[in-house]
Amino acid sequence: MIWQKDDKVFIEIRVQPSASRERIECLDGKLKVWVKAPPKDNKANHALVDLLSKILGVKKSSIKIERGLKDRNKLISVSGISEKYIRDRLGC
Repeated sequence: MIWQKDDKVFIEIRVQPSASRERIECLDGKLKVWVKAPPKDNKANHALVDLLSKILGVKKSSIKIERGLKDRNKLISVSGISEKYIRDRLGC
């Protein structure tokens, strides 16, 4: 689910760490992200932010994990871009 509130866009994401390759898929309006990094020492979280930064074309500092630092289900906020732009880039 993706929505905008004020100057931030929020994205609910399901993360799959320790994947064989990195990819993003939108399944029935829900975003699933596979990252190669393991879930140890916050590596998967950093890999998620890196991947989203590259795909969305924003600085890493614009992306924040609002909820789910130690969970596969995360709430991400992105500042500085619109909901429509994110939907277009992610295909959701």
